[in-house]
Amino acid sequence: MENDLMPQIEELARVLTPPSQIAAMLDVDEDSLNSKLSIHGSQERKAFLRGLSATADMIRRNNIELANAGSPEAIRSCFAAINRMLDDMEE
Repeated sequence: MENDLMPQIEELARVLTPPSQIAAMLDVDEDSLNSKLSIHGSQERKAFLRGLSATADMIRRNNIELANAGSPEAIRSCFAAINRMLDDMEE
């Protein structure tokens, strides 16, 4: 896959576009893109995860702000995230 597609893959992943739609929007073979996304270290996977991670980070930050403001649901969500992080460290 062409390197000039990496910024587009990243941006589309940032707005939570599923891989099948990314393939359609970029006019690339869906099976080929899915194959590249499954390979650890591939440029496509790195671009996809950068975009996805940026959005996940923004959502987590917003959730922390809501928890700090006293939202019970956000507080529960933050504690669940903390527990997942601790579990992840033990694996």
